[in-house]
Amino acid sequence: MTDISELLKAADEYHLETVNLDIYKEVTAKLRYKGLSWRKIAEFITENTNDVVDHTKLARTAASWGLEASFARDLPSCDDYVSALKRITIQDDERTMLIFHYNQPNRTATYTELANATGKVTYQYANKTYGSLSKKLCDEIDFKPFPNASGRPFFGSVIGMKYAYAGAKDEFQLVMHHELSKAIQKLELEK
Repeated sequence: MTDISELLKAADEYHLETVNLDIYKEVTAKLRYKGLSWRKIAEFITENTNDVVDHTKLARTAASWGLEASFARDLPSCDDYVSALKRITIQDDERTMLIFHYNQPNRTATYTELANATGKVTYQYANKTYGSLSKKLCDEIDFKPFPNASGRPFFGSVIGMKYAYAGAKDEFQLVMHHELSKAIQKLELEK
């Protein structure tokens, strides 16, 4: 057992090096835009630099940069969604998936669940069908889709974002944007 006086002496001599997170602002924004958690971004920076980055401090610093707020500013408003949903042609299976997604707990669904809602069994069907609806919304709203992990446009980002608490082995879960759910209610599409 360590003598408390030795531990106190060691605590007095301990010097915590602070990391200037501002130099990682652009990297952090790019990785967050791809849907990485604060923990994963901190691990990425730590693994690729000589700095040890704490994910909680990174999240707080990013908030001071307005990083999360800027993503929210990029999302369409309820009125944008209402207007677009009135103008586009929504196919039966697209509507079924949209309403199914809306009615799920926390408005969260996997693409397999979306496909199952239409009587299909594979997520690929939902990728194609929900992707088609998403592309029409992007075009109508003039929304620039967020990039997916490989950097390609993820048209589904107009409908929602990746569930932040999913595990590495979990199927991709899409959480519907609040403004879209408000538009669905306003148009009474859920009925």
